[in-house]
This record gives sequence, structure tokens and C-alpha cells, in this order.
Amino acid sequence: MYVTDEIATEPIRVIVADDFPSMLEAVGKCLAPGCEIIEKVTDGMALVESAFRLRPDLLVTDISMSKLNGIEAVRQLRSRGLKTPIIVLTIIEDRDIANEALSAGAQGFVLKSRMRSELPLAVREVLAGRTYASETRSKKAPNGHKTLSRDSGVDESPS
Repeated sequence: MYVTDEIATEPIRVIVADDFPSMLEAVGKCLAPGCEIIEKVTDGMALVESAFRLRPDLLVTDISMSKLNGIEAVRQLRSRGLKTPIIVLTIIEDRDIANEALSAGAQGFVLKSRMRSELPLAVREVLAGRTYASETRSKKAPNGHKTLSRDSGVDESPS
């Protein structure tokens, strides 16, 4: 399932991973319209298992989790051939962390502090085959990926 021009004919099947139940609920409320959470997991090992068992359209994962962190889970999923788009969420506003997540194979990086406004956009971008990254402290897009200016909402990434 992929979204084109914000129209989806079937629900976008999503697995969400976070070690806090309240954050699992919050992510569900912030997802783009048309998304259906098919499973919620609380650690990276469960994310890897669920991704291969359920074959969702999208994965949304926190970085800091027990058993296997989100970035390592992304690495395992990619090394085992999973092509499903992945968005990484974190409270850590650090360009190096964003670069690590994207280099591991995630297509999206969203700060939890901006999840309400940015997660729906990130979902559309990654499902359209593009990369999305929240602006980090450095004011530079991670590895030239798309970011939004907090002030203008304008893409500030290099061409």
C-alpha cells in the first residue's frame, strides 16, 4: 500500500514500536489519516519478529527500547532483506543520531516533540519513496535529507 496524492484506497498497515504504552497510543493519534495500527510492540526484538510475520506497509519505531534498540532493529530488518519503509522516532535532537538512523536504513526520522505536526508528513514522504528528517539542533538536514524549517515550513535541504 502506498499513498499517492494523499489518497489511499486501502488502510496503510502499520506496526508501532515504543517501550512506553502512553507513547504507543500517542503515535496512533498522530499517524496520517488512513493508517491502521496492526500491532504495537515494546522492544526491538518484537519489532523484527512482527515485521516479518505481518509484512506491514510501514514501521514506526522509537530508538531507545529494551532487548534491541530501534536503530539496531532497523539494521537487522535491512540486513534480512525487509524493504518496508521505516520511520524512527526519538526525543534526542541530535544530527548524528538522525544520520545513524538514516544510514541504518530508515527512511524517516521524526523528533517526538514534533510528532503531531511532522509524523503525518513523514508518513506521506516515506510511502512515496522519499526520505524525511526533522530539523535537528545543527540547523542542517541530516546528510542533505529533507527537513522543514520551524519558522517557515519551507524545505531547507540542499538540492
